[in-house]
Amino acid sequence: SAQFHPGNGMREITFDQPAEGRYFCLESLSTLDGKPFTAVAELDLLGPDGQPLSHENWTIAYVDSEESVQEDGAAENAIDGQTANCWHTEWSGAKPPQPHQLVIDLGKVQSLHGFRYVPRQGPASADGRIKDYRIYVGNNLVLASPDDADAGTPADPMSASASAAPVAGSFRPGTPWLDTDGHPINCHGGGILRESDTFYWFGELRGRRRFLPAVGLYSSKDLYHWKN
Repeated sequence: SAQFHPGNGMREITFDQPAEGRYFCLESLSTLDGKPFTAVAELDLLGPDGQPLSHENWTIAYVDSEESVQEDGAAENAIDGQTANCWHTEWSGAKPPQPHQLVIDLGKVQSLHGFRYVPRQGPASADGRIKDYRIYVGNNLVLASPDDADAGTPADPMSASASAAPVAGSFRPGTPWLDTDGHPINCHGGGILRESDTFYWFGELRGRRRFLPAVGLYSSKDLYHWKN
């Protein structure tokens, strides 16, 4: 693990050795104000030339908590190229404790030489600024089966002995239910219909386009493994 110093300026962290993987996980272990919330204004990942990689094909593979009632604290805000907003863990209802994890799917395997972190902007009293953290890089940080979990490629600052980003392989309260592509099922307030031997699960689609009318649709043969 490692630490960020106080302040709201951009931090650039360089790994001692490059790390390769499709997924990048930032795990917040504690914040500077000691509160349970985590907030991130922006994340950039550095390629072999030390310059930020394009965000074009990035998506959020997993986030353990985000505020969606009293503010737009969506995880996507951490990779949208601006610092005026932020990813903020839930605070209006439940206040889940540390640690918090944000996993980015880069769309393909990339060679990472470091990253840039911009804390939540605002006054010194703004909450959620990370103090202690861990980083993971790997190809299997979010999977449907915990037996396939990958702790990631060691890349300082990291703890190679620490567990990887959360995975789900059974029905467990508080953990995401993943589809057959390894992504959290996005089908809020849904209903299920059956046609012959296939079940169809439909519901509200939320996330990057949370303010647009959209419907998520999944199919399954056994009511557990769902295909988007």
